[in-house]
Amino acid sequence: MIVGRYQGAEHHRAPQERPPRHHQLMVLSAKQPQALGMLADRYRNYLKTHPEVDLAQVAMTLALGRGNLPYKTSLVAATVDEAIEQLTSVQSSHGLAPGKVAFLFTGQGSQYGAMGQELYATEPVFKAAIDQCGEILADSVDLWGLLYGNEQEQLNQTQYTQPVLFAFEYALAQLWLSWGVKPDVLMGHSVGEYVAACLAGVFSLEDGLKLIQHRGQLIQRLQEPGSMVALFTDEDKVQDLIADYPDRLQIAGFNGSHIVIAGEENALNVIIANARQQKIKAKQLNVSHGFHSYLMKPMLADFRAIAETVKFYPPQIPLVSNVTGTLAEDNIATADYWVNHIINPVQFTKSVVALETFGCQICLEVGPKAILVGMGQGLMTQDCAWFYSLNPKQVNSFTLLNTLGKLYQRGIKIDWPSFYRDRQGVPLTDLPTYPFQRKRFWFSDRSLWDLNAMKDGESSTQSLLYDVQWESLGGIDVGTEKTTSSDGVAWLWLTEDPQGYGPILAQLPNVTVGHGQQGGQYLHQGDRVTFDPTNVSHWQQLGQLYQQQKLRVLYQAPIAANEDLQALEEAQQHIVTTLLPLLQHLNPQCLYLITHQGTPDENHPINLVGATMVGLGRVIATEYQPIQLKLIDLGKAVTPDRLLPLLLNDSPETQIKVTPTTTMAQGSIARG
Repeated sequence: MIVGRYQGAEHHRAPQERPPRHHQLMVLSAKQPQALGMLADRYRNYLKTHPEVDLAQVAMTLALGRGNLPYKTSLVAATVDEAIEQLTSVQSSHGLAPGKVAFLFTGQGSQYGAMGQELYATEPVFKAAIDQCGEILADSVDLWGLLYGNEQEQLNQTQYTQPVLFAFEYALAQLWLSWGVKPDVLMGHSVGEYVAACLAGVFSLEDGLKLIQHRGQLIQRLQEPGSMVALFTDEDKVQDLIADYPDRLQIAGFNGSHIVIAGEENALNVIIANARQQKIKAKQLNVSHGFHSYLMKPMLADFRAIAETVKFYPPQIPLVSNVTGTLAEDNIATADYWVNHIINPVQFTKSVVALETFGCQICLEVGPKAILVGMGQGLMTQDCAWFYSLNPKQVNSFTLLNTLGKLYQRGIKIDWPSFYRDRQGVPLTDLPTYPFQRKRFWFSDRSLWDLNAMKDGESSTQSLLYDVQWESLGGIDVGTEKTTSSDGVAWLWLTEDPQGYGPILAQLPNVTVGHGQQGGQYLHQGDRVTFDPTNVSHWQQLGQLYQQQKLRVLYQAPIAANEDLQALEEAQQHIVTTLLPLLQHLNPQCLYLITHQGTPDENHPINLVGATMVGLGRVIATEYQPIQLKLIDLGKAVTPDRLLPLLLNDSPETQIKVTPTTTMAQGSIARG
């Protein structure tokens, strides 16, 4: 029987305005547990006083606009009131290394009508993967109708169950991958192994769907379907129970707390009765066939013919085999393996042990129900965190985001820009600031501040006091010979006024001039780029230009007279709103901050804008130590060409002052 497309299939694939996620994930992090508690208090009070706030915008700002600090917590809420309630008591995790991650794919029996319907409506990555699978299966399986349309009553028929589960779990895996959650190893239970193999690169999506579709159809046509029973005891007792039926019953799966047997239904009824007499728990499984047993033999030849048309490849990601319970070898890339997979018992118990041997510390079940979590978490002797993707008794977004938050707390690096790709262009919002745990470092001995004693040379603190001293760098003024390698180097010059710097730009390799304009559009043409420094997506696009290059950024501070308070405030605001996202999204190898009269000069007054950037630059040099930072202060009447030697030579000095007559580096000298 082949089901045609139901009349709503075209509607499901037509472009529609997507509703927002029903729940929002809020993540908080801090350097100390006390700070995390205080931070939660600040956000609880903020939400109480701003009940009208857009919770999605708050969650996005927390994810994109805040640091990733050691102590973490997360919460999932649909309303502001729910968020306030959960912020009353937060539990944190500290410095957890993520360890190796396993994706576990659920087998047959986990399906139910309308599974993932909210995800299909709200998550473009999930929807795109479902639609892709639906198009591939369109001639024989109405994927949309079986999942979300008028064909759901047929979902429990094996010919439809298996391809639907494959498509659903494949789409769910694509969603996790898009959020930055990536597996180090894969494992599937029974038909779940087909999804695992597809993600591992053993076969293409098209071939995987072809295999699972024909597998389900061939099993559906079997004349003697059989049944399955779970026995909650050890293997020896199971073997004793089925010893009288060697040709009618066999073990079909080793699932940790229980062993599954499959075969002829009348014989299974006898086993159930005998098991209960021995006070052994026996549970009839709600399945259509006796899978992984001799009952599958009549369809093997036809399935082999299909499998031999598939192009197989060795797995590109480690994959645990259900057939052996060990890491798959090259034989998984053969038709023989997938034929044997149909009739051999599922070695789930051994497979979980193999995950532990592999070093897995996080197991994520990628399926419509939490089945493998319950079966597997008691089989490991070492600590391992088990998570599941969905629960039919919960709203999709709540379960999924709750797990994402727990993974964040476990140290998984979440791809927040991808998570919020549907909100590109939405600005971040102002939120409570970080509760710094301040310490006092003032001298407690008042005699240290006895200026008279200092003048008389009687204070014991003379060695603690230093004066700034500028030392000439005459050698670096001479010539423009390049000592900085240009291999793989890109330059980005961020300036409000590029006039007069043409000769410098001409000698810098692979240089782009950037101009920030608040409220403007992102535009990249040749060696010029304009962007809005307050727009996160613009910084993300800018960062993509330099993913494979060693980026050197020059940021030239705006110029404003000390007397113009409004211009000073605007210039200082521009510096802060540019430098912070620059560090977060561009991660330059070297950052040059070009100021104008930002350091004291006996002949000219200090410029407050330049001084602001000097101060901020010193903070950056301390907080972002992997970045090489150079502060270059240009004195009055200094021509732009004086910059070129400083850019083309890798000198160790970090703070340099250029006057009309000399170039100097900042040092210090002890008083006394």
